[in-house]
Amino acid sequence: MPELPEVETIRRDLEAALLKKTIESVFVKDPSALTGIGPAGKPRRNVTPLLFANQVSNKIISRFDRRGKYLVMEFGDGTAIIFHLRMTGQLLLNPPAYKERIMFNFTDGHKLYFSDRRRFGEAVYVERWREDSAIRALGVEPTEKNLTGEYLKKVFDGRKTPVHSALLNQSLVSGLGNIYVTEALYDSGIRPLKHAGKIPAQKLETLAASINKIIKKSIEHRGYSMNTYVDAMGKKGRSQMFSRAYGKEGLPCPKCGTIFRRAVITGRGVVFCPKCQP
Repeated sequence: MPELPEVETIRRDLEAALLKKTIESVFVKDPSALTGIGPAGKPRRNVTPLLFANQVSNKIISRFDRRGKYLVMEFGDGTAIIFHLRMTGQLLLNPPAYKERIMFNFTDGHKLYFSDRRRFGEAVYVERWREDSAIRALGVEPTEKNLTGEYLKKVFDGRKTPVHSALLNQSLVSGLGNIYVTEALYDSGIRPLKHAGKIPAQKLETLAASINKIIKKSIEHRGYSMNTYVDAMGKKGRSQMFSRAYGKEGLPCPKCGTIFRRAVITGRGVVFCPKCQP
């Protein structure tokens, strides 16, 4: 699943290629990309391809933004499309390997393809994206100054949930997934199973710094390509080349040589070093 660094990489690519360009037409080949897929396969929103095309055609892109794992294409009149890539979503400037769900044509000949092999991703047109309920529910950004040990101490207070699970809670810290939480906990020397509310304040300061550092480094490396993630040009990221803990089960810890172990936390496989993460 694309996490913050992957979405931010795509955002920067799209802003460099499509800023100030005008949408000429839109072809929606999979309407569920607009409606979403709810329980029992029922649509989550009542929107048709024709309505969506009418809403966005002839609009000029004023900026690309991001909040957590959401990518926002904002227009000059303040309206926007919120993209949620979920597990396998891609936004590409060239034809995708998998059939696109939506294709945007621009007046200068550029195209943008929204592809998604597993069809969980969504594109939602909104009048004011910052007021959207999904956006408003998000916690602090990992690269912002207000992600501090003091903030983590406040939101973790009294929580008995494992710290790994707490960091995946998008209402506390937005944009993190299993990859970067695993890396941050390893970097800060905290066991993923430790109760969030019992971690000392000093250790939480270290954790906040680790999160910030690892996210920024991954953006520099253009994201982590494990399965389907590619940037807007269709190229893989490089963060997987620098991973120190994620996916290293059974291998020696680069710090101490102890063999990495694997635990299952809320259905996710999580790797940790039993010596460096006591």
